[in-house]
Amino acid sequence: MAPFLALAATALALALAAGGCSEIIGLGPEPTRAASATAGVCGLPAHPNPACDACLDRQCCELSWRCFESDDGCAEQSQCAVDCAYDAPCIDACARRYAAEAYGVLQTCLATDCLSPCLPSGPCTQLIACCPKAPAESVVSAACAGAVNRNDPGACQGLIDGGALEPFCPELAASGADGPR
Repeated sequence: MAPFLALAATALALALAAGGCSEIIGLGPEPTRAASATAGVCGLPAHPNPACDACLDRQCCELSWRCFESDDGCAEQSQCAVDCAYDAPCIDACARRYAAEAYGVLQTCLATDCLSPCLPSGPCTQLIACCPKAPAESVVSAACAGAVNRNDPGACQGLIDGGALEPFCPELAASGADGPR
């Protein structure tokens, strides 16, 4: 159960990359936010996983805007967590670096309302611990992080079957993955 909780906490932290920053404009009964070139539907840039992004937009939109508009480093912490691709030690380092209160509130919403669509699943779970072992800034590292962040089972399985990560994660070869190496 403890590994699942760690994964859930990591997923919670990463998935919180959907929100926004802007000022309130409009004088009518329904104030609107000004458009921003970097803002997603709810402020922060869209989450790479479309199902997670849709849930965050539905369930956590106002908190996402608050995060994006805050001056406590929330938007930066959110992007830092996405860049970690669910790697718990990396996400913990983001939390220590930014310690944004607004991010914690957004995480609570994600954990309560969007955890299932935001957690990586299937073969992507095998890559969470492996992606950080690939050389930083490498094509393999970027492909791994992108596949995990999108929760793209085909891309995750392709990375496992292709063997590009085996030098860094020999356990993938023994994972019983079907297909060519």
